Amino acid sequence: MIKAQENKMTMYLGVSEILNQYPEIIQTLPAFKTAQEQFNQKVEEIKTKSKEKDTLTAGKTITKNEVRARLSDKIMAVAGSIYTHAVEKGDHELKARSNLRKYLLQNCRDTKIIQIAESVYETATH
Repeated sequence: MIKAQENKMTMYLGVSEILNQYPEIIQTLPAFKTAQEQFNQKVEEIKTKSKEKDTLTAGKTITKNEVRARLSDKIMAVAGSIYTHAVEKGDHELKARSNLRKYLLQNCRDTKIIQIAESVYETATH
């Protein structure tokens, strides 16, 4: 949930808690009792949907982070080999192109890490 939705949910839970504290009053008004039951049902539905969304998002995020970490490791291994070769040959241009930092790979956008991977691959194969 976004912050505004979390705030509303907190309010809904507070209202539900207050209403549940005074069942003897609510019982005397059948329409109010029905409204409270419907309200509590909706609150439970919101909780369920929120948990489902959090579970799905968490799974995707973990998978995405694992893939990014593996890709970063492979990029760094290849770039490191290219860098070593460039140092041995005294090729300053190749050395500059292959001098990568892992933290930059971990913090860049998805599209950027793909571009970097392609660039390293092209450099390694040519």
